[in-house]
Amino acid sequence: MKKGFLIALGLAGVCLLTGCGGGGGGDSSAATYGVTDTGRLVKFKLGSPGHIDRNVVISGLEGGESILAIDFRASNGLLYGLGSTSRLYAIDPATGEAAAVGGVMSPLISGQYFGIDFNEVTDELRLVSDTEQNLRIDPDTGAVINVETPVSPVESLVACAYTPASGGLTTLYGIDAFSNKLVRIGGLNGTPSPDLGEVTEVGSLGHNAVADTELDIHAEVGAVFCTNS
Repeated sequence: MKKGFLIALGLAGVCLLTGCGGGGGGDSSAATYGVTDTGRLVKFKLGSPGHIDRNVVISGLEGGESILAIDFRASNGLLYGLGSTSRLYAIDPATGEAAAVGGVMSPLISGQYFGIDFNEVTDELRLVSDTEQNLRIDPDTGAVINVETPVSPVESLVACAYTPASGGLTTLYGIDAFSNKLVRIGGLNGTPSPDLGEVTEVGSLGHNAVADTELDIHAEVGAVFCTNS
């Protein structure tokens, strides 16, 4: 298993993509799910990543396919994964069984590193990549709702996360692995919309990010960063 890997944190029935390489407080006993570089789904407590409570093979993928990013959907509590063949999957956290949601996306995903996160307001999945791809995906069909304006200016956007919805509003943030900075995609509370691709620097991460970096934001857990190394 890698030192760092994609993980999803479950807390009070709402599970979100987060990370394990840096810090930001939170409930150390929260159930956490990880995808290793060997295609296994593991479960552990946030404060005890060295103690694995569950370790299962992710099955049901296409031959040679891997999971590139994961996130839990707040509206139904299901875990979703982005496949390397441009497919969206619903993954059973207990068994690792993956079921394709629809077919191959159009356009195909583009890049090597990806971030996905559910917008609690619209219940849509946002996808960004290190090639400036900016998509909205329907989690019920797996189809691309719209190809949005490429994210810019940014060198290598590899992760994204929405703030918890408040008053029907949410803000999208991301990580630029090239500059090691936290950025905002769109404006505060979604005005202007992240669909327009405008990126604004927020500040330094305080540590060196790598391409396999993930980000999550939660009202109770806070923000947690993960770097794969």
